[in-house]
Amino acid sequence: MIFGFLSKDLTMWMTAFVIGLLIRYNAYALLFKDYDDRVNSLREKYRKTKVGSS
Repeated sequence: MIFGFLSKDLTMWMTAFVIGLLIRYNAYALLFKDYDDRVNSLREKYRKTKVGSS
């Protein structure tokens, strides 16, 4: 993004800006999706055992 700004290439700057926004707002989903799936499955398993024991 800095290179596009310094070279005054607006297309390069906008492309880098859009990629940066996508990474910023999708980073959590990309990095922690497997972790969230595992935690949700453990919560579901715990809920089933909790309901079954009551």
